[in-house]
Amino acid sequence: ASFGDSINALTALPSVSRPGGIFGPLVIRGADPAVNGYYIDDIPLYNPMHFGGFHSVINNDMIREIDLYSSSYPSQFSNAQGAVININTIDEVNEFGGDVDVGLTSACALVKTPITEDVFIDGKEKKKNKGYMIASARVGYLSLFVPLFYEYILDKKIDQIPDYWDYQFKAKYFVNDSNSFTVLAFGSKDEM
Repeated sequence: ASFGDSINALTALPSVSRPGGIFGPLVIRGADPAVNGYYIDDIPLYNPMHFGGFHSVINNDMIREIDLYSSSYPSQFSNAQGAVININTIDEVNEFGGDVDVGLTSACALVKTPITEDVFIDGKEKKKNKGYMIASARVGYLSLFVPLFYEYILDKKIDQIPDYWDYQFKAKYFVNDSNSFTVLAFGSKDEM
């Protein structure tokens, strides 16, 4: 019932529901959905779902874990008024890989690769992991199929079709054994 979406799957937890059934914002412990706080790696995410509750704007394969705090949340979320949904992204890439997911309403892809350097240990050349890069994107294609079915079934033209896309990029570089530098960029767009 979540269409394979991690944030939508939170509705399987106690006290989490949707007022509109399958689609719509998450209502957690009866609080107004507008006061829920969404965070990705502790960065506020102000628009977590496409069209207010259709898909999350973060690729599932980019997500390591989701913590839901319906009350008594940690102190770093002290300004939250409702529930806190904290999304943590993957933080380790050991080999090149990725995946593609094609569904009825959208397609998404993720590519990840480690950043390595050659080092000499005991006179032998070895690869040392110096970080990683992960890139992900999704595009919705309702505008391709919905008009065809609408015109075929109702014999009318449709005026507006929802279109959406999102992207995520994360890179981490280990300066030394104790310090690292991380860049996280993400965005999304919904339009009719």
